[in-house]
Amino acid sequence: MGRGVNWTKRAATVGERTRRSLTAAAVVEGDALRLRGVVLPPDGSKRIEDAVSGPADAPEELGKRLAAMLLAKGARELLEAGGIVVPR
Repeated sequence: MGRGVNWTKRAATVGERTRRSLTAAAVVEGDALRLRGVVLPPDGSKRIEDAVSGPADAPEELGKRLAAMLLAKGARELLEAGGIVVPR
């Protein structure tokens, strides 16, 4: 079984009221990295999620790919509803 990390995004741009709007999980199995992301509005009325896998030595590329996939599914609107500014 791989090593896993689970965290809730909590940065200065997120703010207190939206501390659970963006959640991600990462699992490393050998040379592979699996990332899963979930985006929710503050009221929890909708859920957008997706996942990517790839080489463990390319976490930034995988993260960017996962972010693009979530944004393509409508995550921008959910995040902005929670007060998170998403660059275009």
